Amino acid sequence: EMLFLMSQTEKETSKFLMLGSTPSYIEWKEDDVIDEVDRLLKKIETSSGIVSEVCRGYDISLEEISTAKGKAKKAFFSTPLLVPIISGNYRGDPQTVGGTQVTFQDFIMGLTKEKSKIVEPISVFSKTLVTGGSKNDRQHALQLLAEGYLLSGAPVIVFDFDKSFFGLQKPNPNLEELKKYEIESSPIGFPVKIFVPPAEIRVDINKADPFGLAQAMGFGNSKCVEIIAACLMKFKVKGLSEMSEKIKSMQEEKFSEFEVLRTARILSLLDKLYPAFFDGENPVEEISSRKVKSLGRGSVLDLSGLDERARILLSHNVLSSVQDFFSKKDKKTGISLFVIIPEAKNVVNEKISEALSKDIEGMIAKFEFLGIGYALSNESELDFRELVTKNAEAQINFIQGNDCAVQLKGRKSYRVLLRPTLSFLEQAQPVQTKK
Repeated sequence: EMLFLMSQTEKETSKFLMLGSTPSYIEWKEDDVIDEVDRLLKKIETSSGIVSEVCRGYDISLEEISTAKGKAKKAFFSTPLLVPIISGNYRGDPQTVGGTQVTFQDFIMGLTKEKSKIVEPISVFSKTLVTGGSKNDRQHALQLLAEGYLLSGAPVIVFDFDKSFFGLQKPNPNLEELKKYEIESSPIGFPVKIFVPPAEIRVDINKADPFGLAQAMGFGNSKCVEIIAACLMKFKVKGLSEMSEKIKSMQEEKFSEFEVLRTARILSLLDKLYPAFFDGENPVEEISSRKVKSLGRGSVLDLSGLDERARILLSHNVLSSVQDFFSKKDKKTGISLFVIIPEAKNVVNEKISEALSKDIEGMIAKFEFLGIGYALSNESELDFRELVTKNAEAQINFIQGNDCAVQLKGRKSYRVLLRPTLSFLEQAQPVQTKK
């Protein structure tokens, strides 16, 4: 790609020729990305040499901006709107969010039946519920929202229960389908890191709710809960094994030796059933930070290998850690993080733990005060509890196929044929319920 830029003042005219590369897609692994960037830089360097030789044949002299005189550099870098001119990822006016610059672009949703394009500010979907249709339909809408926020520069966390969102890393191969919906952007694979438990994410036992843990794991004995809570008040532990040993050493008049040893045995059993699952802290900053200047970074939490008890425990723990992390930051306007929970009944399940379910709903309701947006899906609006539905400001409800009814707060609802995703849309698989 080549771009010609001219800067003119009253006294002189400066001309600049800029070379770029075509889009490149690479799996989000540090070494692979570095190698690919080096390859592209060498490619541009070679192209630069060829262009310089050709221009020399026409008596046109070109000089690298890095070696040019200060006067030429000043003319180039003082050009108005230089960044949006040369940046293929410019997405509108920037705004400061969470200490970083984040841009919020217009979000192309799709077309009406009359083929009119539907465009909304991505910010109107900061608190969204997705309902109706099939599981794949709902995933389609959630992935579009993920792409919208990633393109705006906001990091996105996806709780993935069946590897459905792994396709965010790969470009959509169906270019013709995108053209039908008048999408001018090229298909793109987004920077995404997959976090797999227990190696990369786990339950930080120091942030666990003792009562919720007892409910989820089926040992709802009040004395066990009290002993665990007392232990966490006194010690910071690295896992269940260490907690079990700390509890054995506790001397509390209100707890009998039998109750203490029983609690220690339960924790030791859990440690054997879920090895390393409760060991250590979560990398919250890495999960929720932006790594690429012009794009948000996606963090896909792969919970597909967990049973339903472990899913709700880990989901609650991660959300709690994220809430603590952002509550310590300076309050900013806008969205500094977007959270996606597909089939939210996987983490809001009163049959597993009423305490954790209510706490998760409470955290989601308070996200807006921390600069965190969210999108949740379920088969029906009735699958959401009242607190969640009251707090939401947007709803996308599938009618038939990709035909959706969109309801935004304070506006009349309208219909839209949802456009294809820029990234690859995986086929959603049934969530395996492990006992």
